[in-house]
Amino acid sequence: MIPVLAFLLFQLVSTTALKGGVVERGEKKPEPCCNVKISPDQIPRIQEPLPVFQLCDQVVVCDDYLDTIIKNVAENSTLKTFGTKGASAAFDGDRLIAFVRPDTGESRVFPSFECLKPGTDLIQKAEAAAIEFAQNTALFPPDDTQLVPLSPVTLSGSKSINGSACPPEEFLAFVRLERQINGIPIEGPGTQAAIAVNADGCITAFAHRYRPAFITETKITPHCPEEIVKSIISDLSDTCQHVPVTIDNVVVRYYDSGNGTLQPVYSYQGSITGDNATSHGHVSGSISVGNASAPIKPVPAQNYPQNGAAGLSKRDGSPLTVGRYVVRADSLEWLNSATAFWDNLELSSTFGGTLTFTDKQYLAANPTMFTTQKNDFVNSVQIALNEVHGNWWEFSTYKNTGDIVTLQEIAAAGGLGVNASGSLAYWILHSCEVIPTQTDETTSFDVWWNLFRGLHSVVGYRTDMWIDVGVTTDFGFWVGLGAAIVPAWFLELATNNFYGVSDSIYLDTNRLIDEPMGRASSVSVCGHLDDTAHDVKGLGTPCCLFEMWLDN
Repeated sequence: MIPVLAFLLFQLVSTTALKGGVVERGEKKPEPCCNVKISPDQIPRIQEPLPVFQLCDQVVVCDDYLDTIIKNVAENSTLKTFGTKGASAAFDGDRLIAFVRPDTGESRVFPSFECLKPGTDLIQKAEAAAIEFAQNTALFPPDDTQLVPLSPVTLSGSKSINGSACPPEEFLAFVRLERQINGIPIEGPGTQAAIAVNADGCITAFAHRYRPAFITETKITPHCPEEIVKSIISDLSDTCQHVPVTIDNVVVRYYDSGNGTLQPVYSYQGSITGDNATSHGHVSGSISVGNASAPIKPVPAQNYPQNGAAGLSKRDGSPLTVGRYVVRADSLEWLNSATAFWDNLELSSTFGGTLTFTDKQYLAANPTMFTTQKNDFVNSVQIALNEVHGNWWEFSTYKNTGDIVTLQEIAAAGGLGVNASGSLAYWILHSCEVIPTQTDETTSFDVWWNLFRGLHSVVGYRTDMWIDVGVTTDFGFWVGLGAAIVPAWFLELATNNFYGVSDSIYLDTNRLIDEPMGRASSVSVCGHLDDTAHDVKGLGTPCCLFEMWLDN
């Protein structure tokens, strides 16, 4: 069957309109129209009811095991009680090396990038370590699920000195364990299992969150494809009333929220379509295969909050200033991601984090915020988050095709940082493909020389990404606790179980090859790869820049 263009009208029963306006009791709200291209033929047929799995208690990683990995990163660090909520943490000075979160049982050890040595045969070393990792019953007690090591992904880097780039070298290999039920992958934040192996074959990064799961007698009867189509369109209602969406893929998964059960879902992936392909845009989501046993995701945020007055940040020990700039007239998933980042920066202080933050700006983005008025906006804060569509060295601020901003324009306007009469130290580009690297294009360093005017690092992606799959959630928490920003970004992307699965690929129109989703990339001033949010003092004009990236 040829896919059809589906139009559904939705009646919102809440008293609050999607745009934030109040609907009086008894008044009929205008019905939004959703434009989603999808066909029932895209829905996999499930022949029989699928069981729900019950989660048991969280597995807590023992301190001795974590300390062994910690000493591979910082020899004199060790886990100690931290804060008042039962957490444990290891530090090297102000830099967070490891954390055990008591409410979720989640454990992390963050790598150091500054001390990494290039190596060979990293894939083979990671494969051997992953087998041992998966077989560790103290970390993963036997249950009714399976753990399958995925193919390792190498972390590569290249240094450019005064514009002359060195050949790329491999520094780490990340490998994630995919949790499955009879071959069906499990997605969601409740399961995390990843390590990174260095040139010596030692584990220098670690992520773990795991609750054993056992099959129950509860089963969910699948809805017919036509009903699933309606559910997917309904799930997309916060996006498709603003922009057209084409559903590219629907697969069967299990979902682990970390709260009680593993439930069967249809996981969908879609493209935000526009008049041209200037910027890329993707959405994803999950719905129950039938009558859900638990909600899959929260209701998205609805409004752009009011921002504080524009102006230069203070640099006198007061709270760090944060700016968040969100694409206009597009999916509300961008708001979810931006909100998660800020909420978790704040949450970190309740666990004992000593950094404090000011939500200085939260705005619908427009081009002048990054060019002619940058010193009142993106360059007036110390940490900036872009939630926008992107492509090589550019991003949109209106839908995925309009009000394009190029990095060259920002550089021509004077760049970013204290030497450009501003404050920006870290720029998070949560956008598709804005940071291609030496593996993508030999001129990848060129635009950054006039943009780094006091900046420490810029982090983002060299391939396409999903908008709202929890990346900014944990990343904000680790930044708030003092983890090194660049290593924390890469570990987050290597850990996220929405990436790395076989169906998460797309045709890259820049390189004309199939590429995997969610490959992280960064540009930093040499010697500052391990800087944290404690380190916001402006840097001089660099003569050396360092790119890092996850390979395909």
